Parts: sequence; C-alpha cells; structure tokens
Amino acid sequence: MSGTPPLLTSVFRCLPVDLQAIPHIPQCVNGFLMPETIDAAVYNDLQAGIRVYVEGYSAEAFVGAAANGHLDVFIWLYENYRRLGHPIDEMVAAAGHGRLQVVKSIVIWLPFLDCDLALRAAAASGHLAVVDGWTYKLWTHH
Repeated sequence: MSGTPPLLTSVFRCLPVDLQAIPHIPQCVNGFLMPETIDAAVYNDLQAGIRVYVEGYSAEAFVGAAANGHLDVFIWLYENYRRLGHPIDEMVAAAGHGRLQVVKSIVIWLPFLDCDLALRAAAASGHLAVVDGWTYKLWTHH
C-alpha cells in the first residue's frame, strides 16, 4: 500500500469537523457509498442515488428494478450501463412479479430472447396478466 487511505475512509473528511467528531457519521457516509447501498437505492426507485453514485452497483440493480416495476430506472440503467444487464434474468424477475410493462419493454428491445423461463415464472407466481400478455396481439405490435 502506498499510504493513501482508501476512498471510503477519506470521504467523510469533507464534512465539517464538528460532524467528523461524531463516531457514527463516518460509518454512515461509508455505508451510503457501498455498492450494496446503491443496489438498494435502485430497488426502491431512488434514481437520484444512481445518478450521484454512478459506478459501484451490480447487475442486481437491473434485476431489482425489473422485479419492482421501476421501468424508468430500468431504462436508465440500460441506456447508460447496458453491459451490466442480464436480460433473461431481468425478464424472469419482471414476469415473476407481474411487471407486464417491464416484460413488454424487454421484448421490444430484445425480441430474440427466449421467453420460456419468464412465462413459467409468471405462471408459477399466478400473474395471469403477464401470461395473457404472451399472445399474438401483444407481441406483434410492430
């Protein structure tokens, strides 16, 4: 090691000295900057969190956004970090949670995907709207 403190232990030093003296403040700052926190922000539709802390989240953020029906966050992730996405996992998560709009979006963007796993997930979870969506009418929109 070169003697340079890791980024997460240095960030809190930007706070006023009075706040640095409170023991839990540095821990909170570090906690907010952890990749798991960023993923959690996506799960809860806190898109601002992603924009502030652009790097450091994983493919789980895509799955979380899809499963929770946060289409705006899901689209933003694909527009900016497509390489981290796993469309089949995301479609299965969205279908399994009854997120028809997310499923439709994935199929529109990536029509070549094998939808069998997603259809099974929707059926197993009792999301008939998603199952019914797998009709000629839905998938022949273009």
